[in-house]
Amino acid sequence: MRFMRLLLACGSVCPRRQPGVARRLPHVKPVGAAWVLLAACLAAVPAQAQTPTSPTRTVAVLPLKVEAPGLQDAAPLLAAALSEELAGLGHYKVISADEIATLLQEEAQLQSVGSTEGALQEAVGAMGAELMAVGVLQRVAGHHVWSTTLVQSSNGNAVMRAQVEGPGVQALLAQTREMALLLAGRGEEAELKGLRGARRLGFTNEEDLQAFKRYRDENPGLTTGEALTRFITLHNTESTRLAVAQALVFTVPVVFLALAAGMFGAILGSIPYSWGTPGAVVLSSLGLGVLLAAPVVVAFQLVGLALVVVDLLDLGRVTVTADGCCRDDSEIREARARNGMRKAAELWTALTGPASCLGLVGAYTVGVTLSSVVGFFIPPQPRSDLAALTGLMFYASIPCLCGMCLVSPLTSVTAGLVTLLWPERDAVDEPRPDVEEVAR
Repeated sequence: MRFMRLLLACGSVCPRRQPGVARRLPHVKPVGAAWVLLAACLAAVPAQAQTPTSPTRTVAVLPLKVEAPGLQDAAPLLAAALSEELAGLGHYKVISADEIATLLQEEAQLQSVGSTEGALQEAVGAMGAELMAVGVLQRVAGHHVWSTTLVQSSNGNAVMRAQVEGPGVQALLAQTREMALLLAGRGEEAELKGLRGARRLGFTNEEDLQAFKRYRDENPGLTTGEALTRFITLHNTESTRLAVAQALVFTVPVVFLALAAGMFGAILGSIPYSWGTPGAVVLSSLGLGVLLAAPVVVAFQLVGLALVVVDLLDLGRVTVTADGCCRDDSEIREARARNGMRKAAELWTALTGPASCLGLVGAYTVGVTLSSVVGFFIPPQPRSDLAALTGLMFYASIPCLCGMCLVSPLTSVTAGLVTLLWPERDAVDEPRPDVEEVAR
């Protein structure tokens, strides 16, 4: 009974007869036939256990040869990082430099073996490594250069070569994955060019890829994944700086509107009094100030509206699909969630409208009161010939002030509410069918 259960279990892994294909088995005894069937099932198991992602070759990452002073401490870091990246590709079983040193008992023994190329190949071959990653660390023209050659341990023939460079060790560490891809023969994935390279990262066009490449070059200390995450965060999340700029721009009209209302109130409060020539000059200057405040308010309102349009249209946005690689989506979501300062700036932009009204009323009251009190204590003076100019300024400032009182608060409130309530797009878009087809 147990034997029959074992046969039934093996049936799930045994090769099945194809429909329409007859197969004759030789006449054997029942027990012998059962053992033949069981042996066939066991023979089929190892073949089925193999998967395409299983490591197919063993590579030993040797300690880097340092040819520049001051870089000895960086060599173990680069070798360990390369071992990790090669193992992460899924194509290799990696023997790291630390493991080699452990197997040889001590680092001094490793160096002594490494002094003879043939002996080193023999030692690595004894560990089961088919390939050796032989690296050299140099400093050329002020730049750090890390070159690695993939060598067959059996005959010493070079299989693949790769080289990266940067201003410092951190820049070399950031390019470890590119080094591993180049050694694995997947250089097209490491290169940031072409439509295929763009779509591997999730971009839908080469222009966005070139923009990312420039950002990557400006930040050599970041890995491709880190640089891509920050690049998407910078371009595809709502900008706090832009929101703060909008709040500041819409605050300027509040100030100038209050000043204009105060000056207009000062002129209005002085009408019952005769200020003479000095008073006429002062009041005419106040009227001119009201007239000059109007274009300033309008200009800043237009600038604020332009910033709002830029914010709503996402002019700096890059299109990134969800099936792209390398980025850290959790970090992007965290960056989108840190929007307290931006929301506060948008709320203040909406409140600049009521603030304009309050400032206008307050400044006007102060101007009227101040000029009335001062005029009360100034002795009457002969009417000046400049009184006509004062009256002209007064009447010209009325429509200017009324226009600012109507347009400025309404514009600020509308802009603030629109930016505050406008839905934020996702930083990453859903993949498009044509993108998925090209990716395959």
